Amino acid sequence: MTKADHPNQNIVIHDKLKNRSMQKTFLLFLLIFSGFYLNAQSLSGNVVDTATHQTVEGATVYFPQLKLGAVSDKKGKYQIAPLPKGTYEVELEMLGYATLIRQITIKGDVTLNFALVISSASLKEVIITSLGNATILRRAPAPV
Repeated sequence: MTKADHPNQNIVIHDKLKNRSMQKTFLLFLLIFSGFYLNAQSLSGNVVDTATHQTVEGATVYFPQLKLGAVSDKKGKYQIAPLPKGTYEVELEMLGYATLIRQITIKGDVTLNFALVISSASLKEVIITSLGNATILRRAPAPV
């Protein structure tokens, strides 16, 4: 029997071909997903107070449909990425300010600046009730 006719050699050749096929499949998926990531869109901008024109830190910019969001930093800047192309509602919320809702279309990188208006709406009252056991105050028979 010659080396080429050995049955184990066919298995080794088959495993090498299978391995190459898996490598090609992996590289194909890697190229596809990296293409989606490179074409990803983003939304960024600034959040300011309309009355003072000061930046607003801690404002929440949120896409309810995508369940994605960001919070503005000390300079009032925010950025959300990656975002899929499409038309979405974006909500901006900050305690003490009126909530803003805008519909925007994401095509590439979008810059959207928000100006918040102070809201005079007050929060609902909170009533706290408690049920406790009555305690009896007793004096120690000897001074401690």
